[in-house]
Amino acid sequence: MAYARGRWVAMAAAVVLGAGAVSGCAEEGGEAGGADSAAKESAATEGSLATEAAEVPESAEEFLAAARKAMAAEPGWTFHVNGTESLGLSGASPNGATYTADGSWTGEPHVLRADGAITGSKGKNVKVRSYVVDGVGHFRKGTEAWEKGPVSEPKNAAKVEDPMAEVASFEEYAEGGGVELVRAGSEVRLQVTLDNRTLAERAQSPALDKAGLEFDPTLAQLKEQGVTAKPGQIVLKDLQEQLVLDAETYQVKSHRLSFGFVLPYQGQQLTYRQEVRQQVAGPFEGTIELPAGVR
Repeated sequence: MAYARGRWVAMAAAVVLGAGAVSGCAEEGGEAGGADSAAKESAATEGSLATEAAEVPESAEEFLAAARKAMAAEPGWTFHVNGTESLGLSGASPNGATYTADGSWTGEPHVLRADGAITGSKGKNVKVRSYVVDGVGHFRKGTEAWEKGPVSEPKNAAKVEDPMAEVASFEEYAEGGGVELVRAGSEVRLQVTLDNRTLAERAQSPALDKAGLEFDPTLAQLKEQGVTAKPGQIVLKDLQEQLVLDAETYQVKSHRLSFGFVLPYQGQQLTYRQEVRQQVAGPFEGTIELPAGVR
């Protein structure tokens, strides 16, 4: 499951103040230097305003580029995560778990930390910790030994919640033209929706493949328990993914991924669901270091 805070707000203010300042100079120039000087300054002002207007994002790709720049203004950010996961047979109550975490990350170099807990259906609570440094993840569940591995590997990537990784996901989606852009008051929402796809089609859809990567660890466990469903029999029932930006600053505000798979098992139907919400809380100016003994 990072960068000129307020760059675009500052730009808008510069346009407004700049227009007033040039107008004042033009009036003075008219008294001292005539109409030609005023006309030249007016033309220059119009050209400057046109250039600034052209830089306002319009497409999904432009908004995502603006988001990267906006997030890069701060040395780092803090975030919260809430997630739910469930698995059940048709007609029976599903088994589930919830996940909560608080985290932070720095921009250059990109270092991430998250401390959280997984709570099962029976109330058992297990603490989980994750660190990512230079593309290498360090993970611990409960009192187990620390695990280490590159986050480029799907099994490790599934253990990491990183809001800036979601920006990268939407950049990939936008290349295929599958992102819906919605302006809603103070927010800009980038959205992807899918349904009625099978896992056999994951190579043709980055969003479906992302859901598949999240489901793969559970699917591997199911296969160990005797589930024999093939990729063409595992159906994505629905998927909604949304990345929300601030409409003025273009900073990332939140990310949400929700999806469900259904698959056959001994004449019945298994249903798996997952939903994860990430909320960017604010700037982070501290440092992130690995715990003692973890390298």
